[in-house]
Amino acid sequence: MVGSANGRLLLGTGWNDVEYEAIGENFHDHGVRSEEQIEVMRRLWAQDTIEYQGRWPQPVAAGAFHTRLAGLNGAAGA
Repeated sequence: MVGSANGRLLLGTGWNDVEYEAIGENFHDHGVRSEEQIEVMRRLWAQDTIEYQGRWPQPVAAGAFHTRLAGLNGAAGA
């Protein structure tokens, strides 16, 4: 879930291991994965371009990014 409130960005990282299994990821890595993603976002907001070598794959093409949705309703599974 992504949203904003009073100038804050709200990101939901999932709370259930089944959500991660559905996309082939390890639930127990979600904390360190989120920390890495936040670090990348902060750098991107502060700089025009960045170089980053992290544990998980990052987008390589300008303007490209990976999006994965998981949920129980029809929209998430579409």
